[in-house]
Amino acid sequence: MRVLALDVGSSSVKAAVLEDETILAKVPEPERFPTDESRPPRVQIAAEEIWNAVARAVGRLGEAVRAADRIALDALSPSCVLLDAEGGPLTPIITHQDRRSVEQAERIEARFGLDPHLRMAGNRPFPGGIGSTTLLWLRENEPQILDRAATVGMATTFLVARLTGARAIDPGNAGFLGLYDHGLRAAGAAPCWNRDLCKPAGIRLDQLPDILDGATVAGRLKAAAARRLGLREGTEVLAGVVDTSAAFLGVGAEPGRLLNSIGTTDVIALAWPRARPHEQLLTRELGAGALWLSVYTVASGGGSLAWAHEALFPDLKKDEFYKLARDLTARPPPAVRFEPFLAGDRMSIRQRKASFEGIDRSVRREDLLRAILEAIALRNAEGMELLTREATPLPDVFVAGGGDWLSDFYHRAWPGDGWRFHPIEDATYKGLARLAAGRFA
Repeated sequence: MRVLALDVGSSSVKAAVLEDETILAKVPEPERFPTDESRPPRVQIAAEEIWNAVARAVGRLGEAVRAADRIALDALSPSCVLLDAEGGPLTPIITHQDRRSVEQAERIEARFGLDPHLRMAGNRPFPGGIGSTTLLWLRENEPQILDRAATVGMATTFLVARLTGARAIDPGNAGFLGLYDHGLRAAGAAPCWNRDLCKPAGIRLDQLPDILDGATVAGRLKAAAARRLGLREGTEVLAGVVDTSAAFLGVGAEPGRLLNSIGTTDVIALAWPRARPHEQLLTRELGAGALWLSVYTVASGGGSLAWAHEALFPDLKKDEFYKLARDLTARPPPAVRFEPFLAGDRMSIRQRKASFEGIDRSVRREDLLRAILEAIALRNAEGMELLTREATPLPDVFVAGGGDWLSDFYHRAWPGDGWRFHPIEDATYKGLARLAAGRFA
């Protein structure tokens, strides 16, 4: 089977063509799209920018892509978006870094109570990190758009709609939407939406997409999308999964598996055969097959380094800056301390702010950069301590993402010993190929 794999991350689109799990062609560089942060604490992406980046990426794959039998995709999540009856976006894609809905999150949790909400939804209503808070913000600030919406979904919902016209979402993305009945699902029920969780924002069940396993064929490629992408009309399109899930599938999804994806967001995910809701972690289904994930994130991991490059080292080229960062990891920690919350905290309702502490006249910009690196490493270690309190992971840890060069530095502070770290390449592409073939383990 020949598969077109589309990987839509927080800032770019990657694409490849695979025959089974052998890569025939892939884009040499990600196709980037802009993120709108002009009105903080809003963080959003124009959906058409993502679609245009998808088209550019597919266009760079050459003739190999034209014989694709299936399209398998993943995307950043949460990535809440409202669509009209034709599948066109009524809102930007509101990302997991958006923090406009703190007050709404507090009211949702007060309405249900912390423990009851955690049992129903699987997560606390983290601002931006769980879509229900964004939807309540829209209800209170832009109700006319919410009333017009034919579909409430995530980035994968938009992409599947643009490609096929279908309304679909996988269980993993549905869980992060915050309207999914996590409690019933964890007890073995079929995937379903929760009417009570829909009530605060006034979401109607008919506005919610069909919940499909990510490996399910959601629809076939429409003529207009086929022309734009240079593909065959009628090509099968899968429902898709969250981007971390695709990487998980690529390394073999099994209970106890650990994945640390070091990118714009630093993500540690642990697979388990049952749900383990925790008020300081994110819980969702893998989205394909029967596993669940417990997830810890640093919302601005690699994003903090990108900020440091722009704000502190604008005179350095990108390769010069990252060489300096690598060199600094060999130095002892400075007296300066950094709180790494440039994008807030995805696992807290009341949002934290980034700050430096301990600065005096002797401090240089290199000290600030070293403090940023140290802070992210310590948060990474805190995440592992949380994840391993109630579960025993396998010792083999797979490390993915553009920041995998930081693996040794980040992981030196992990609790326990005996960890074996394995940098992986192209795991997401291979995971999407496995998704298309229905191979999850």
